[in-house]
Amino acid sequence: MIPVGFITAVIIGFVSGFVPGAVVTMIFSEVLRHGFFAGLRVLLWSMLVEIIVASAIIFGFSQASLPEAVFYGIGFFGAGFLIYLAWGVAGTAAPHAEKAPKISAWKILLLNLTNAPLYIFWSSVAPSEIHLLAKDVSHAPAWFLFFMESGWLLGTTAVVCLLAFARSFLMQYAHLVFRVLAGVLVLMAARLVWNSVIFFF
Repeated sequence: MIPVGFITAVIIGFVSGFVPGAVVTMIFSEVLRHGFFAGLRVLLWSMLVEIIVASAIIFGFSQASLPEAVFYGIGFFGAGFLIYLAWGVAGTAAPHAEKAPKISAWKILLLNLTNAPLYIFWSSVAPSEIHLLAKDVSHAPAWFLFFMESGWLLGTTAVVCLLAFARSFLMQYAHLVFRVLAGVLVLMAARLVWNSVIFFF
């Protein structure tokens, strides 16, 4: 019988792939500007970084019992970087958006490393699920990470495919679409700042 924790991890990951966030927004932007494989590139780089961060938290940071304030502090840096990305996305809101350069690997890296919700999830929600899973299987942290990331890969790939399918239609409204994407990133930045301010003050 498949442990419930495996199914839970896949579901959480799959649904997370559809939840609007900084990474999904940048994937959206890259698919519209450069096509399916450009979006897939952002997806795979992001997943690699998340696996590294998640592993560090599960197997390292959790043992160090870092205060939650550390992760909210990262949120301020993340907000600044999101605004920087929003400026770049808005700047490509033109009829020739396809000619804009692809997002660089270092920007994808920074986008994920300054993504406070990533740290908060893996240091708060994940440990609870891993604790429950440990009652059914050994090496629960590794199994949870595997199934969680597998679900996220499936969900986010589905998003990339849907966007690639609708690309021609959406590019007819490129100016509006990219402005909306930039606005979404700014709102996410504001949310990060707000949550951090609420925590500290």
